[in-house]
Amino acid sequence: TLRTVPVNAAELQCMARNIYFEAATQSLVGKIAVGQVVLNRVKNPNYPKTVCGVVNQRVGNSCQFSWTCEADKEVKNGPAWKQSQQVAYDLLSRDRKDVVDITEGATHFHRLGLKPGWKLKPVTKIDDHMFYK
Repeated sequence: TLRTVPVNAAELQCMARNIYFEAATQSLVGKIAVGQVVLNRVKNPNYPKTVCGVVNQRVGNSCQFSWTCEADKEVKNGPAWKQSQQVAYDLLSRDRKDVVDITEGATHFHRLGLKPGWKLKPVTKIDDHMFYK
């Protein structure tokens, strides 16, 4: 059985918004993958130790998640937002030992067609995102 742990409301909101703005049009699996990238960064010593820290991280003038650089991003209440909230809750409430990382440890992703020039190993393609570690 899966064990659940308490979820911090602010962390839940940050994760749900990131999943929504990065993957609202993606499948359920695509939304899960975007959330797992955030969790992989939280576990990695090169990134902030909280979900909100990771989602809102800036390096110089560059945002780690592009939507956080755009002013006044508004959630449209509907199926994509509800699913984003559910995925965020599911990812944050599970004991990490119970969760299989479908991104294989990815810390980065981008929409297909972009060429970010990262010196990272591509690990998987899910929907229209490519994932790297």
